[in-house]
Amino acid sequence: MSNGCYVVPGGWTLTSLAGNQSTPCPAQAVTNDVYEGPDASAACGCGCKLSTPPTCPINVNYDGTQANPSCGSAGSPATMSNASACNTDLYKGGVLFFNYPQLDLQYTPAGATGGQCTASATSSAGAVTYAASDRVCTPGTEPCVGGQCTPSFPSGYEVCVQQVGMHACPGAPFTQQHIVGGAATFTCSGSACSCGVTDGCTGTVTLYATANCTGTTTLEVPVDGKCHNESAASSNTYGSYSFAAAAPGASCTAAGTSAAQGLTLGSPFTVCCSP
Repeated sequence: MSNGCYVVPGGWTLTSLAGNQSTPCPAQAVTNDVYEGPDASAACGCGCKLSTPPTCPINVNYDGTQANPSCGSAGSPATMSNASACNTDLYKGGVLFFNYPQLDLQYTPAGATGGQCTASATSSAGAVTYAASDRVCTPGTEPCVGGQCTPSFPSGYEVCVQQVGMHACPGAPFTQQHIVGGAATFTCSGSACSCGVTDGCTGTVTLYATANCTGTTTLEVPVDGKCHNESAASSNTYGSYSFAAAAPGASCTAAGTSAAQGLTLGSPFTVCCSP
């Protein structure tokens, strides 16, 4: 138990402090759980958002249907641009060439082109650490006459004085300074963040018998760089195609660093304790 006679300097208020937030305050005292020494060095990072999807050109190879397909011949055209939601730059089939049921097809991602990511700072208040988590107990009624106080605080509490804001301690016996307050607030700077589009062009091409990507006569071909036997194709010719999305797996990869700025405890105040 902390007791004795203390002279409280002008501008300060008698209080007490425990170095943890589990020690109960005495009856009638005001409980205030506070923190000191915030560290937000791990609380900021960089993030990215895909603002403009890339286009995904598709390299085409084929051969006539074989028992062991190899797709060793370049298609005509050799690359489908896949520049929009519905495209027509594909082999359409015909009597001078193989029809689709006679083809083995290989569609290979040629690598994303274009696309744009927007970089930004990210923050995580839960990543802030503190040098100490304290409990401040302020008597409901000060045991003081004038500036002289005879406090009686439970074991585990130091006799202290407090004042709103950040101040130097007033001197003996209140010489142990604690700058305390609520959970820290901060902002994260995104000026050093950057990001780029991650190639994600695998997916599925859907071929349509029409010229405008409509109708139910379709053929789906994986864009995975493998040779697929398309003998089950329901049409000899196809006039248009679409990719499931402009870039089904496209994403952004963040780079750079983000630092916490303006790190401040909530409603900070100074507690100075008697050793």
